[in-house]
Amino acid sequence: WLNQGHLCRGACAHLLRGATMPPKGPKADPNAPVPILEDVLMRSKKIFEDKGLKPLPAKGELTADNLSLPPVYQTSKEFVHAMTYFNNGGFIRFSEKTPRGHNGARSPSVPRFDAERKPLPKVRSENTLKDVPRKEILEYAKTLKQHLKIAEKQVSAFMKQFEKSEGQTAKRDLAKSKRQDLEREMFAELAKANSYRGPYSLLAPRYMEKSKLGLKAPSDNVLILCESSDKMAEWLEEAKEEVKKFLETVIGNDDVSKAVESFNVVVFTKDGATNPWKPTYSSTEKDEKGKGGLPDAIKWFMKTYNPKTALTQAYPPNWIAALDKMTENAPLPNHIYVVCSRPPDNDVAVLKWFETFRTSKKDVPVSVVAFDPEVADNGVLKSFFKQVVGPDGHFLVDKTKSESEELVALLKSAASKKKQIDKIDKQLVKLETTRSPTTSLDEQLNNDRQLLHKQVAIRNCIENDLILCDLCAKGQQVEIEPPGFLPPAKGSGPPAATPD
Repeated sequence: WLNQGHLCRGACAHLLRGATMPPKGPKADPNAPVPILEDVLMRSKKIFEDKGLKPLPAKGELTADNLSLPPVYQTSKEFVHAMTYFNNGGFIRFSEKTPRGHNGARSPSVPRFDAERKPLPKVRSENTLKDVPRKEILEYAKTLKQHLKIAEKQVSAFMKQFEKSEGQTAKRDLAKSKRQDLEREMFAELAKANSYRGPYSLLAPRYMEKSKLGLKAPSDNVLILCESSDKMAEWLEEAKEEVKKFLETVIGNDDVSKAVESFNVVVFTKDGATNPWKPTYSSTEKDEKGKGGLPDAIKWFMKTYNPKTALTQAYPPNWIAALDKMTENAPLPNHIYVVCSRPPDNDVAVLKWFETFRTSKKDVPVSVVAFDPEVADNGVLKSFFKQVVGPDGHFLVDKTKSESEELVALLKSAASKKKQIDKIDKQLVKLETTRSPTTSLDEQLNNDRQLLHKQVAIRNCIENDLILCDLCAKGQQVEIEPPGFLPPAKGSGPPAATPD
């Protein structure tokens, strides 16, 4: 643009020759006395005189020795009142407030700020002003600025340690909550498992060794009927065990006064009593050749009565055909014991048969153990069996299979929860002892919180003094206002006067 005409070149030449800048004002005399607040001067001077004032390098966990202002400084006469003020969050408690000249806490000098947080030439203070060379105040401000950076760095370090403690405590609390939930669920499952010790349950003491068919039998002519069908196959092993225990503990009783002389075991199917052990009642004792008797009956029954054979037999079994065959000839049974799945389809006809038999031939008692769990919750099905057994018999539903499955599931679930609880216990021990084997996480968290609080108070104190140093170094006339304090809390302060 220098070649764009005479006027432009002339203007350019004028600018290149340069218009001189307005003259600067006279430099401030560095040795000129400047008023500064007395307490700010003492604290700034103490930090300035200790050139090597730095926190100790951290070796593992941060402690009070790693504060940017060592504890010995915080309790010194220069800092003790200021640290009390900033540790309290910016006030002096009424209980700590005493007249000047005593040992109580006094408010430090604190600048006032405008709406934009810019410092005003107004200070709340209990201290007086003292003239100090401006150069000295600038040096103090420079030192405070350096120490403020150190304080900010330590605030970050202590904050990081505090957040770590918070995280570990939160993790511990979550693990404890989970442990409590697991323990509550485990005890509930164990209580439910213990409830299976009911009168007809798998764990009932009376049925651990004895049979559900009964604890005694007549001295002779005992008839045992066992249903074999595809429906009964599901519970056949349980029924087999009950009949075996009945044969061993009741029919084969060692007590001579309760001994049973004759009995018979019959497996009945849809075709009736197609497979009796003997054509009629047989002795429990072996014959002269050492054959027969109770051991032979048990051996035959365990071999004959099996799920594989039962699956080939269609439901329902023929109760009437089996009963007719086993009662058509004398002698008649003195007690009939039945293991079955549920009532047959022709239940009305079966009830009619028992009614006729008891009226015309013999009022025989019947004991029934049914294995279909549906019977327990069905009043109609239970009513059938109650009419069958008569006043001297007994009936119950054996839910051994379903109970055992539920019990195993409960115990497995409880055992699994116990393993989880043990694992959580190990995690809790590890969490509690990771940082210190003698200090709990709560104590560590509280200690870290206090250290962070102290370091923030130190940072605020240094920043406060730096603002006041800068304010005084600019030569502004500082207006001092008296500090305020909180009113006494209820129950604090001097005791009230009492009348004589």
